[in-house]
Amino acid sequence: MGQINQREDYCDWRRIPPDLWPRILKGYEDRTIGARERPPQPYLGVGIYLGRAFQGRRIGIGPSPTLIVQSGPALPYMILNPSQTVGLTTTGKLFSGTVNSAGNTQNTPLGVANYLNLHLFLNVTSVTGVWDFIAQALNPQTLTWADTQLVFSGISANGDYYATVGQLGVVTDFAVRWNPTSAGSITFSLSYALKEGTVGSSTGLSKTIFIGSNNGVSTESGYPILEGHKEVFIVGEGAEVWGISYVPLQISVFQL
Repeated sequence: MGQINQREDYCDWRRIPPDLWPRILKGYEDRTIGARERPPQPYLGVGIYLGRAFQGRRIGIGPSPTLIVQSGPALPYMILNPSQTVGLTTTGKLFSGTVNSAGNTQNTPLGVANYLNLHLFLNVTSVTGVWDFIAQALNPQTLTWADTQLVFSGISANGDYYATVGQLGVVTDFAVRWNPTSAGSITFSLSYALKEGTVGSSTGLSKTIFIGSNNGVSTESGYPILEGHKEVFIVGEGAEVWGISYVPLQISVFQL
């Protein structure tokens, strides 16, 4: 062998095994990938690219258009409309608090589209006067509420009460209203058990959100995201995302 160059920046590759030689990134030599560029993100339909900027925000959506994503650079976002009821049998709470006048749970309706039977539990810890509780169902055409049956009648004492709603009024969206038949106040909680459901989320019409690119989005023109569903969008540079819903909802927005 000839004399080896002893410069500090010189490397004699003859002394290094071939499997340790540096490898040129495919695509770099023809400049399809720049020296400071990262490899392309995975296709969003197959997997979600979780970068350092991945973070979630909770945003309240209601009957008036709400800004979800402000204008900025082109970035991918995931918008999630969480489900409150999932599975063949599910339980939860409709309401808890103290009231002294008529009211209802229409602003937080229960999606029951995937279920056949519903059971209600009323727990009363303080009461004056006499109170009735009436089940309601949402009209899917007019989006107004109709009474379906009287579930608790003449409540005037503390205790636990049970009623089976069965299939009557278990349509797409369910609510309960209360009414004093004599003046007073009541502290109570309303819980439910949904039975004989199908696998998946119980999507109610009122719990769908609709999104668009400006503050003119409406429930008729917006892109729907059902309860329990998510959508991934690449929001173009300078574009905005607005949302609207029939009733107040909380959604999650993730920057990917």
